[in-house]
Amino acid sequence: MSNPFKIKIRVDIIIALIFFIFISSLFGEKPYFQNRCLWVVRYSLASKTSIDELLQFAVQNNFNHIFVQVRGRGDSLYRSSLVPRSEVLKGDKFDPLQYVIQEGHKLQLNVHAWVNVYMLWSAEKHPTYEHHLFNRHPDWLDAVMEETNKYLYTAERLTTDASGQDGFYLAPNHPSVNPYLLAVFKEILNNYNLDGFHLDYVRYKNQYYGYNSVGIEKFNNQYSSSNKFDSGFIQTVGKKDLTNDYLIKWEETLLNSITELVIKLNSVVKNMNREITLSAAVKPNIEMAKKLYYQEWDMWLSEGLIDWVLVMNYDPNFQNFVKNITAIKNQMSIIEISKIVMGVALYNQTPENALKKIQYSYDAGFKGIALFSYNVITEHLNQMKPILSINAMKE
Repeated sequence: MSNPFKIKIRVDIIIALIFFIFISSLFGEKPYFQNRCLWVVRYSLASKTSIDELLQFAVQNNFNHIFVQVRGRGDSLYRSSLVPRSEVLKGDKFDPLQYVIQEGHKLQLNVHAWVNVYMLWSAEKHPTYEHHLFNRHPDWLDAVMEETNKYLYTAERLTTDASGQDGFYLAPNHPSVNPYLLAVFKEILNNYNLDGFHLDYVRYKNQYYGYNSVGIEKFNNQYSSSNKFDSGFIQTVGKKDLTNDYLIKWEETLLNSITELVIKLNSVVKNMNREITLSAAVKPNIEMAKKLYYQEWDMWLSEGLIDWVLVMNYDPNFQNFVKNITAIKNQMSIIEISKIVMGVALYNQTPENALKKIQYSYDAGFKGIALFSYNVITEHLNQMKPILSINAMKE
């Protein structure tokens, strides 16, 4: 006669085995996301030691793409004949980008050069290098209204511009800005064996900008207008036909000024004899990205101008995070969604909330996740352990 106690043990063992197989299928060796990305802010590239630490961290925590910031504020963390060396670096011998590529490739990591495109400066003190673009070409800076340019030439420029906003941006609609940036990017692409090239701040500062005086003059000349599109234009709002015509053409000009750079950079990358992923960090709401920042990233994806977008879905509120994803899924094709990497911020929310968003992104069908940033994680490593757990990065 069978012993009921032994039967119960066998049943328990079978249940435990089934549970183990189930758990193994959830947390096995297969990557949770196909593209597991980590943004690395420039301060972590200051030395070989700090780079070695970040590379080991990336490998140990199952990341396969690192986005290293080599252009932060109109400067370089690489060898350049065009751009001043970053003040983050001491001395002139060390090449952080070359070292991170060299050592990262040994560890099978994909290295992307992350460049801040139009953001030029934000510190309280002005750049110490005389040939920094902030000092050399104040006429290239963007402005909120044409008279703001008078402010740009004064010595009172601090961390905020005349609008009271943090940071100074280059004017995308100034005819010299995009050719300069394209030359800067070509230098990086030609000199380094990169896996990817990543654009950040590839947009206007906000909807109030675009009033660079040279850009306005170019616009007026292009459309042969008898009206001056400056602060006086605001007073013509009552003339609806004129205003609507100008606004439509003006917004098209601002949108095109950003997209023009993306198109030309795409051509440069395609003409290179190696595979490079061209990506951009973008605002999470497609319509607001266009209306407020003149960033038409949905078109960039649909037209094949970029390979990936890293959506900066940084709102700490979970419902707003979900709304942004819902809007993207409603407006983008399956193929386009496959090129979207969902970005999650770690600086403005609890690790538990971030983990919830990572899981939601996976369930929503996104193949990639990007965490902002390595620097935040290492500053709060104990609190961030749930983010780095096998539950977060593998299935």
